[in-house]
Amino acid sequence: MKIKVKGYLTFRKIIGEITIQEFDVLDLTISDLLRHLSHQLGEVFSSLIFEAGTENVSRSIAILVNGVHYSHLPDKIDTRLQDGDEVAIFPPIAGG
Repeated sequence: MKIKVKGYLTFRKIIGEITIQEFDVLDLTISDLLRHLSHQLGEVFSSLIFEAGTENVSRSIAILVNGVHYSHLPDKIDTRLQDGDEVAIFPPIAGG
């Protein structure tokens, strides 16, 4: 299965644009992908994605699958990814 992952703003420097290929995993979830990326990309990525000391995704991070925020998907962070999906990761954005 091929999943395209794009990082935006501060995540672009860490992630860039990569394609993850999981040939042995047929039921990769968003959560699984984030853990995989955390191991691959290291502590800087992990500290931005997860709440301190946990594997809970920070509420300030926006993760979209094919343009839809994961919180709007039926299984939320446990949504199973499909071959060809595009996952976009955005850091917190402040403004007013």
